Amino acid sequence: MLSMKDKIQRYTNIFNYGHKKIYYHYWSHIDSSTPDTIIFLGTFQIGKIPKWVAEAAPPGVVVVQGLPHWESHPSARDLKDFSIIYTETVLKNILSMYNLSSANIIAHSQAVPGIIAVGLKNLDCINNLSLMAPLGFTSSIFGNSMKERIATLRLRSFYTLFQFTQSPFYDIRNTYVTLMLLKALLSEKEIGASNKKYAMGLSYNLLEEVSELANKLWNKGKTLTIFLGEKDKIFPPKEVIESLRAAKINHIKTVIIPKLSHSSLAIRGGSEVLKQMVSLTRG
Repeated sequence: MLSMKDKIQRYTNIFNYGHKKIYYHYWSHIDSSTPDTIIFLGTFQIGKIPKWVAEAAPPGVVVVQGLPHWESHPSARDLKDFSIIYTETVLKNILSMYNLSSANIIAHSQAVPGIIAVGLKNLDCINNLSLMAPLGFTSSIFGNSMKERIATLRLRSFYTLFQFTQSPFYDIRNTYVTLMLLKALLSEKEIGASNKKYAMGLSYNLLEEVSELANKLWNKGKTLTIFLGEKDKIFPPKEVIESLRAAKINHIKTVIIPKLSHSSLAIRGGSEVLKQMVSLTRG
């Protein structure tokens, strides 16, 4: 019988971007079979966080660290292309690694834009798709300028900070999650680059693309599910659901997870959320 240590394996590979060779990591949680589900984590979900998520996830899952956004241009001009190329490279590498033609995909927050774009280009690589706390569905609410978007994000982040589930008293790992956020911000090559990139991300309107992808998956007998945290202050369920309804998007199932805030899947309670998401994604 395999121990938990034996089940969790770390892999390192190289992402070629222009003249850069960027190292990235992913963790597998496999007992006696190949994986069937890949989780792409949101930005700054780096360091030990992907490992902790893999440990909390059910067997058969691969967990990819968050997008290394600090490797894109400080102006954010290439951020979207960077995220798409990174996501496609990692997805194809993992599929090749395990000799898979396709897999179920779960994308968390900032990982969503890359997955949607890659899914439209490589539909046969995806079985069922789930999006958790997705970026790109409520762009109009964050404002029309960089200043407005950052101000709205900061206010919502401030409210999030004072939720008990974000506190080290709830889970000491919250301290580490905050440190990884700071590390990611400090890894930027220029002062102010992180604001430009967050503002660029918040400007994305993915409703048209996700509608197209949902229809294509539906026609192939596959599902697209959106998971929303009941207590999420960054992307509140009400706002996301209203955007979907206003855009008249079909073939998307929404699931609201009780008491969940905009938090890392590595903290306490993450295991139950992961089990629910993976189970429903697998179908």
